Amino acid sequence: HVPSEIEFNTLKSHLVQSGDSNFVLKLREEGTDHWSSDIHNASNSSGFTALGSGYLSTSGAPSQLKVYAYWWTCCNNSTSLRYYGINKGATTSYATTLISKNYGFSVRCLED
Repeated sequence: HVPSEIEFNTLKSHLVQSGDSNFVLKLREEGTDHWSSDIHNASNSSGFTALGSGYLSTSGAPSQLKVYAYWWTCCNNSTSLRYYGINKGATTSYATTLISKNYGFSVRCLED
């Protein structure tokens, strides 16, 4: 299933409890194959392998490749969803308010 914002926050809490407040570095792929920089030396120690996939704009054009990673959450209504994201230079993540379903974000699935 597509994780909820609560499930993304549970992942965040688990990674922070494991002793490193820079949990985003545990999510990000190492190096610069899919990120424009690795200024904080990402480790991907969680095995999540977040890629700087950016998003598709409402016109269908790719945007922010190698800079941001966005994932849809399952919280939805008829026209919008919440998303979760990280950026190339940050060591924190964010969850957002609702955004139009017309954007193209990545999807991570959890096994039931």
